[in-house]
Amino acid sequence: MSIAAILIAIPDNEPPANLEALIAAAEEGELPSCILETAWHGLHWLFTGTADGGDEPWCYLLKGGTEMTIEDMVESVPRFLDRHQVDAWHQALQSVTETTLAQRFDPEAMAAAHIYPTSFWSRSDQEPWQLLWQSYSDLRDFLANQQGAGVLIYFA
Repeated sequence: MSIAAILIAIPDNEPPANLEALIAAAEEGELPSCILETAWHGLHWLFTGTADGGDEPWCYLLKGGTEMTIEDMVESVPRFLDRHQVDAWHQALQSVTETTLAQRFDPEAMAAAHIYPTSFWSRSDQEPWQLLWQSYSDLRDFLANQQGAGVLIYFA
C-alpha cells in the first residue's frame, strides 16, 4: 500500500473545526482536492534538495502551517496552510520550469536520501520523471485555483 499526500481546499481560510467531516466531504468530491500519490516526497526533494527540511514556502508538502489533530489519524499530523501561505507557495511554484526540475532530478541522490518510494526513482524508464512532472503540474494547477483559500495537507 502506498502513501499519498492529500491537499484539500478550505474556501473560508479558517482551520477546520471538524477535520473528519472535511475529509469526508473532499472524498465525496464536495471540496476541491489534489492527491499526490507516490510523487509527494520526490517533489519535496526537487523543491528543497532535502528529504525533510527546506525553506518556506518550498517545504510546505512536508512542513509548515498549523498542525491539526484527528484522534484516529496515525499516518500523519494534518496541517493547515492559510491563504497567505498558499499564495506564497503558488507564487514560488510559478517560477519553476520543467528544465529546472529536470536539472534537480537525481535518482541516485534521491535513493541515497531515502526519498519515498526508494526503489522507484532508479528505474531505467521515464516513468519516475513523468510522474514527478505530472504531479508538479497537478499541484501547481490546484494551488492556482485556490487563491484566497486555505489548504489542509495530510498523508494517508
